[in-house]
Amino acid sequence: MPQGFDHDSEVIIGKKYILGIGINAYLNKEWPKLGNAVKDMEDVIRLLTNRYQFDGISKLTESDATRENIENELYRFTDETVLGPNDSLLIYYSGHGYLDNNQRGYWVPVGAKKGMIASYLPNSRILEIISDMKARHVLLISDSCYSGSLFTQNRSESKDDLLAHEYEKRKSRWAFCSGRSDEEVSDGVNGNSPFAQALMSELNANSTGRINLGRIADRVARYTFNNSKQLPAFGPLQNTGDFGGQFVFTLKGFVPSPEENIPTQPTPNPTHTRGGGSSDTPHTGTLIIDPASISSRKELADAIKKLLADDQTGEAIKLIIAYEDAGLSKVRDTAILLSGRWKALEREDQEGTIDSRELQAGKNKLRGNVLTLVDSIHKPTDVSEMDALKSELRTHISRAKTGDAIKKLINLTIPEMTEDTRTVVLGISSEWEKYKKDELRGILDSRDAEKTRNVITFKLLDIISSL
Repeated sequence: MPQGFDHDSEVIIGKKYILGIGINAYLNKEWPKLGNAVKDMEDVIRLLTNRYQFDGISKLTESDATRENIENELYRFTDETVLGPNDSLLIYYSGHGYLDNNQRGYWVPVGAKKGMIASYLPNSRILEIISDMKARHVLLISDSCYSGSLFTQNRSESKDDLLAHEYEKRKSRWAFCSGRSDEEVSDGVNGNSPFAQALMSELNANSTGRINLGRIADRVARYTFNNSKQLPAFGPLQNTGDFGGQFVFTLKGFVPSPEENIPTQPTPNPTHTRGGGSSDTPHTGTLIIDPASISSRKELADAIKKLLADDQTGEAIKLIIAYEDAGLSKVRDTAILLSGRWKALEREDQEGTIDSRELQAGKNKLRGNVLTLVDSIHKPTDVSEMDALKSELRTHISRAKTGDAIKKLINLTIPEMTEDTRTVVLGISSEWEKYKKDELRGILDSRDAEKTRNVITFKLLDIISSL
């Protein structure tokens, strides 16, 4: 049996603790004063302890958040008498971050001297201490510049193939960072940073008794990106003792049902060869299910569920995009984005740049996202001329005719297309033209091209939704 996996149905879930670290005012004035870092940490912890089950809190703020104190407090949780093997720890850091010329990331303690690297707290040391913790779950949430450098590569991995109580049984070491490894992040202007706002919004809106981090991370990342253009990163921390679990947030007063106390089994690996495919690889050419044969949304939802059951996630995504129903514009909008992620997975699989575990995790995430869309398909909507126009524009994007969609937007003469909106579209058009030129010149590698294309697509879909 793999270490960190509990087959025994009688798994004891221990206590949950929070360590909060927040710094606004640095002793060295060369570090800009932050306006919301401490408030973000305090607000998030207040929400968590008011709505969810936590057993203890410790905090380090302002002048107390020295490198020595932060490291000592982290190290204290490696003591099994403080944080036992069934316990969980959530660490929340809000303050400055730093990335050196070697692409190594750091937290910036309150007494750090700019340019004196020895006064910073390196990610490597943080991860080293986390790997020494005996806890079942450790979740590190970091709202700071360059926080994504905690990962060996930028990643947004949200696995939704298990139920929350099954994730809770398996050991985990995850991080949820407010930006990528090369990104500065916003401190915010309305009392909280964009990332903290998004996180609190999702945690506050949740009504599920137990919810694993992966189920909210995608929405937090999307909300943050839409409001700040920084893209959060999340997933397991490498070489720290993760065994496929996730941190689970449990509402106060929640009592698990008896059927949730069942043995969990390891998720089977798909039949897969490097550079090849698996049974989940979408077909090319004609769709397995002809969208013209579907006469109702119920039939569409049933067809999607059947495809997912047959491990045909790619086909399910393509079916949603191909189905003509202007009232499902938002569902289609999401499916277009999922299609981009699916194609990226296919490309990485063919290039041999992704291992089988990460490939399966990506597919599981997309399968869960598609299943979530099924609920939206059942909701009734009114179709207007504007809905039809938006549907047409989204069709252009889904068929890799982004340039045509941009041209159509620029030429619209409807009242909703204000001069301000047209100016934004013209800016997107310039970005698209530059992207196409760079792609032709071979300046962008496949990952940079994918990221640039997705950013432009996000912007374009936001404009279309706002009309």
